[in-house]
Amino acid sequence: MITVDGRCNCARCVARTEHIYRMVGRCLNCGATPILMLFRAGDPTARLKCPLCGNDRVESQRLATADEIPVAASLKEPQQP
Repeated sequence: MITVDGRCNCARCVARTEHIYRMVGRCLNCGATPILMLFRAGDPTARLKCPLCGNDRVESQRLATADEIPVAASLKEPQQP
């Protein structure tokens, strides 16, 4: 699955939380779908740049399900107690 990272990596946001959430979206320009979108917990979704056509037209459609989350996208997930 194509993945785009919408997390802000400024020091302030990184210090706030490392938790992420994932959405599935599609590019409104070239039609690429499904695209896994990564966001920092607490931040709203935003349109992201499409890795295929380069336009800022990737829009989220729904939350990703567990079977749609590749191992590579499980970046710094918190350990469950």
